Amino acid sequence: SEACANCHKDIHEDFIHTPHHLTSALASEKSIMGSFASGSNIYHYDLVRKMVMEKRDSGYYEIFYKNGVQETARRFDIVIGSGTRGQTYLSWVGNSLFQLPVSYFTHTNDWANSPGYLPHKIEFNRPIIARCLECHSTYANRISAPDQQPEAFDRHQIIYGIECEKCHGPAAKHVAFQTQHPEETNRAYHLNPDTMSRQQNLKLD
Repeated sequence: SEACANCHKDIHEDFIHTPHHLTSALASEKSIMGSFASGSNIYHYDLVRKMVMEKRDSGYYEIFYKNGVQETARRFDIVIGSGTRGQTYLSWVGNSLFQLPVSYFTHTNDWANSPGYLPHKIEFNRPIIARCLECHSTYANRISAPDQQPEAFDRHQIIYGIECEKCHGPAAKHVAFQTQHPEETNRAYHLNPDTMSRQQNLKLD
């Protein structure tokens, strides 16, 4: 996308603020929308069970406490969702990803039970499959066998967000050609989603 910005600066500047671009990211103070401030960082399940969102030396964590005793701590590793409606969060365990039980809901500007989780049951074992990343990233390299569960990914080979090449196709040849022929307007080696067939659009993932 940085290469695209050389010729499409205005489009790129607009694009980096869109939900497509922001649909996934590495977890950081900037990308996580929920508050870690004392008093605003707690999701209560009942009188004795709560999830506390904490910043520690090694990152940001969802920490489950029961009767004031820490039982489980998992790190925020990946943010899923632009924040238009909300965000949910993924954590690495080995080479597999799992959804954290507490998400962020934009409408209330507060932490919320992750979609599909039972309100009385705290789980850290909902696996993320390749299909999830196909919609929320440009590329993720699955390194596990098709029938292996949970699926495994190369954490160093993920392109976060929906970037230019997700819809317009591999662009190395396009960039090279247009750089050598800046006057050319036929957009060589470039796909236009508006002119794709239904079958081509279905294969975008």
